[in-house]
Amino acid sequence: IRDRSPSRGLGDVYKRQVDRIVTSIRSEMSAEGYKTLMVGSIKENDGKSTVTANIALNLARRGKKVVLVDCDMRHPSLAKIFDATVDPKEQFSEYLLGKCELDQVLKQTEVQAHPMDCIWQKKAVAKPYRLLGSERFISLINQLKEQFDYVVTVSYTHLTLPTKRIV
Repeated sequence: IRDRSPSRGLGDVYKRQVDRIVTSIRSEMSAEGYKTLMVGSIKENDGKSTVTANIALNLARRGKKVVLVDCDMRHPSLAKIFDATVDPKEQFSEYLLGKCELDQVLKQTEVQAHPMDCIWQKKAVAKPYRLLGSERFISLINQLKEQFDYVVTVSYTHLTLPTKRIV
């Protein structure tokens, strides 16, 4: 049964646009040898988490091993987008604070039959740049780059200069 609703056509256009963007991003990243992609914005509530989720899903559909990390600790929303249940003791900030280990926060999910790993953040954190500037964060990103084809992150609005340098 085909969905004949007007939104279906818009959804197809969006998927094609995401596919074009991902093709371009992959080409640039491959040419430079990059494995980490950070999506950010200077505006709040402009869809950066939705775009990031769709980029990660598109890469997973292409058979790439992807980890999606919610670095938007001021307004985390990836867990909500994926309707993920997050144990407060196993969210990203808890890992960065040393209160749990990677195997506790790295969650495999499957979206439309495509596996993808995710690191969720559910609760907002004050001064997230302190966590994102930690040695534990830098070490984690390096470890993830060894394990995955792509490390896709979303960053919070009004990225401060120290955080830009870190990520």
